[in-house]
Amino acid sequence: MLRYDNVTFMMCLPRSRSAWLAQFLKPVAWTMHDPLKQCESIDELGTRIDTVLAVHHDQAMFIADTGAALFNAAISARFLNAKYLFVRRPTSEVRRSLADAGLAVPPELLERYETDFERALIVCRARRDLMLEVDYAEINQRLLNIWRFVGNANLLSMDYAERMKGHNVQIPFAEQRAKTDIRKTRRLLSSIGIRINT
Repeated sequence: MLRYDNVTFMMCLPRSRSAWLAQFLKPVAWTMHDPLKQCESIDELGTRIDTVLAVHHDQAMFIADTGAALFNAAISARFLNAKYLFVRRPTSEVRRSLADAGLAVPPELLERYETDFERALIVCRARRDLMLEVDYAEINQRLLNIWRFVGNANLLSMDYAERMKGHNVQIPFAEQRAKTDIRKTRRLLSSIGIRINT
């Protein structure tokens, strides 16, 4: 049976540097960014993760998915002893960042994101050894903590960290849409009572 104690899920609202962190952590972990956009269930996500772990079982793994908090209960049940990185960003900032990027997220979906994020945070706080909580504004100051938490105490080159701070890792919206399987996304979201018309 596969073990998930080397797997870290990032829980966050949209526009919280998930793509940047997935890029930053590549030297110390196998990373995935927004894999739920190509899955119709948490079981399918599990199959994808298990396939990687079967080959790279000694390597840390980092899954940064802005939808993960919506499925925290299913993720926690499927990936026993996985770790969680929570990045908190005020919803007002998230709304402003989405608007600045020209991205439209229905207000009710963003409210659901926020509610489920807070619920997941409360549940995970009961297992302090398996979670790290970071404020969005403090990511650059907490890079060593994040690196050690995800990569199991591997050393971080400060030169690398400084170089990466200057990189703007934004995935163009057209590219995000292209890698989204909308039929699977509809089925995945409908499993938790969310309907989308896109």
